[in-house]
Amino acid sequence: MAMYNRRCDIEVLEQLEDLFRLADEYLALPAVSTLLDSALWGITLRKAIQEIGTAGDPRILDLLIMAKRLRQPILFREMLGWVVGHWSSHGKEWINVLRKDHPNILLVVLEAYSRLWEMLSRTDSLVAKYLRDNCTMQVRRALAIHYGSSEESLMSKARYYRIVADLISEVTPGEPDSYLPILKVLYRLLENTLPLLSSSHIKTDCNAYDCKNIFLCAAWADVDLPWDPNEIDW
Repeated sequence: MAMYNRRCDIEVLEQLEDLFRLADEYLALPAVSTLLDSALWGITLRKAIQEIGTAGDPRILDLLIMAKRLRQPILFREMLGWVVGHWSSHGKEWINVLRKDHPNILLVVLEAYSRLWEMLSRTDSLVAKYLRDNCTMQVRRALAIHYGSSEESLMSKARYYRIVADLISEVTPGEPDSYLPILKVLYRLLENTLPLLSSSHIKTDCNAYDCKNIFLCAAWADVDLPWDPNEIDW
């Protein structure tokens, strides 16, 4: 097994899962966590994570739990973003799993989800005011054609606000100062903060996978991770 200062190429999720099981069995979780600092950046593995993330596959929750066991910050932040992005659709199923066996992970997910909704609530009011006060009938008509209204699910809101941002940047008349502030707010909400997916090597693939239907802005600092970063063995 590749471990302890040796190169490890992981191309599919099954290899990652097998490596985790072996590391758990042989009490080598810290070594594998360090190994993954580089192995996670392989193009094939990142695409595999992206595919299950975009699809809302239940394995994204499994990988989040795995990342916590490994205390692997890159993988944990990546999977947290995907889990939060799909929480409105799958949270009722996932909350039972986390509440029973992983309450500390549940606290992180709910905090990140709460932050997202707070940001969304602020954006809602700012965008509504901007559309009322500044947008022409051309913009309102285009919004009505593309998307009648913003609904309550995260996926529908993500689609809606991407359309709003595109339309404001394309057809709003006047000086840039009149619409750049609202675009800045929208772009922060629509930002991709996932460490692996935001890599320039696979940005074009994200467009192909319809990532635009998901909010991926659930950033999480290392200091807030649910483990002691100073502990070197566990």
